[in-house]
Amino acid sequence: MLSHALLGDNIKDVKLHDFVLSGQADEAGMSFRLTAMAEVKPKGGASILLCKGKIALVELQEERSYRIERSDEDYVLIFEKAGKYPVELEFRAKVEEDDDLRSVELWLASTPLRRLNVLGLPEEVKLEVSFATRPTLSQGSYSCVLSANPKLSMRWKVASEEFSGKLFYASSSIAELSVSPGLLRQSHLLRAEVLQGDLDSLEFLLVGEGEVVRVAGKDLLSWQVEATPDGVDRRLVVRFSQPQHGEYLLRVNARQALGSFPLEVEPLRILPSRAIRHNGYLRLGNDGAVHLEILETTGLSRVSPELFPQAGELSDSRPVGERSFAFRHSGENFVLRAMADDVLPEVGVSQLLLYYLGESDLSIRAELELDVREAPLREFSLLIPAGFSPSGLQATDLADYFITPVDDKNARLRLVFSKPVLGRAVA
Repeated sequence: MLSHALLGDNIKDVKLHDFVLSGQADEAGMSFRLTAMAEVKPKGGASILLCKGKIALVELQEERSYRIERSDEDYVLIFEKAGKYPVELEFRAKVEEDDDLRSVELWLASTPLRRLNVLGLPEEVKLEVSFATRPTLSQGSYSCVLSANPKLSMRWKVASEEFSGKLFYASSSIAELSVSPGLLRQSHLLRAEVLQGDLDSLEFLLVGEGEVVRVAGKDLLSWQVEATPDGVDRRLVVRFSQPQHGEYLLRVNARQALGSFPLEVEPLRILPSRAIRHNGYLRLGNDGAVHLEILETTGLSRVSPELFPQAGELSDSRPVGERSFAFRHSGENFVLRAMADDVLPEVGVSQLLLYYLGESDLSIRAELELDVREAPLREFSLLIPAGFSPSGLQATDLADYFITPVDDKNARLRLVFSKPVLGRAVA
């Protein structure tokens, strides 16, 4: 053992140059690597107190011209003769913790222009070093110059993670369903009310046939339809450019190709995942000459179409026809099945016929009044005697006409209208 009195006698005989202390922070604490050049003046050698504190040596140079002795928390370098010797050693220091505050305290040999470099601390951490210049951060490394004071005290505060809580949200929906020949169109207005946490994405389970064609909403980053992990169903994944809070509205449009009428129709259900509750309204109506009949309603309550909520966000959806059915649901387990069939127009005809017999020809003048009900009429056919051709033809919204022979006595006159005729028309 070496006494402090002896160290004090010989400390002026050893000078340290190019003193650099490099620290590396990690989860277990902090490790240091100390490098310097020791200049020993006495021919018989000398010793110096290099460092002191709650540290433990990790590695020394394999070939060195000095030895290290430890006394309590003191680490002393002992040189046997005069000369210049490179010094290098690695050690770990104890990191004291007080809530979010971390600190390391050491005592180092007092030399001019001692440098300190520290790596491994997060960028948002502010490092404070006593008796030193203000640390500067560059490429993840804090650097400063220590004063001649032997005490080294480092402190930094760990930033606590912001905790917004687990995500809880409730959802509701308003759905407009329109059946036309060959196609079922769906327009959904989905409302998410964030009760706790950050809403950075939404997932919807897609139950049934149909495809999503459009998704619109505020701060929308991307959307895609993908298979669920079990590969049985599909899901719609919607991601936002920034977390959403409070109320969020999302518009989803879908469509489903239909075959020839009559057939059963079951709309695509768009159900939010992880919502603590879900409810809403849906309305099924016709677009054009389509007759609808409800076959099954499970988990749905019939309401008057007048009580169906009007959503301005759905104002650009296709209009629902006069034959509509409105429902309300409380939950996700609901089923709607309907039968769709063509509506054939009912046509009542009243006519006035005038025959003109001349010396060399026979002409017929006919006036017809059509009363079209149930469905619009796009064309109308009537039989005329063979050998006759129209010399003048006038009708409401008439676009063109065609004559095709039926047999030796009759021909068919087909009138094609420029737009569907409903109600009374004169030809």
